[in-house]
Amino acid sequence: EEAQIEFVKPGDESPFPTTKIKVQSIEDIEQEIDRLSKEFGLAKKK
Repeated sequence: EEAQIEFVKPGDESPFPTTKIKVQSIEDIEQEIDRLSKEFGLAKKK
């Protein structure tokens, strides 16, 4: 039996498991988002 994969429109769901990320401050959140953005190739090139 094949596993079913649900595809969602961009914005419907987060592209990474944010629930698994534990942060202590706004700065930590911003740093984690920046890191994940680069990891997933979503960061804007400066």
